Amino acid sequence: MTFISLLTAMLALLIAIRLLTYDRKGATFRRHISFIAWMLLVCCIDVTIGVFCGWYRNIPPGIALLMTLLCIRVWRRSGNIADVLRGL
Repeated sequence: MTFISLLTAMLALLIAIRLLTYDRKGATFRRHISFIAWMLLVCCIDVTIGVFCGWYRNIPPGIALLMTLLCIRVWRRSGNIADVLRGL
């Protein structure tokens, strides 16, 4: 397991934790945003499990950079995927 693989797995785990602990605080429910958040959560869990099980051995540095930027954005927006997508 390379450093970049480990970094990517940890970033994916951080994103998944933030999505799981998201509190709506009165935000309106939108089915398509919830679906996108759920798909992102599933993908992040897949990456984390895949790296630790050895399924994903060589992860390109560009993917680690994208995960870093996504992790920062998700944590700054408190896990609100609608806000994350709004800024793109």
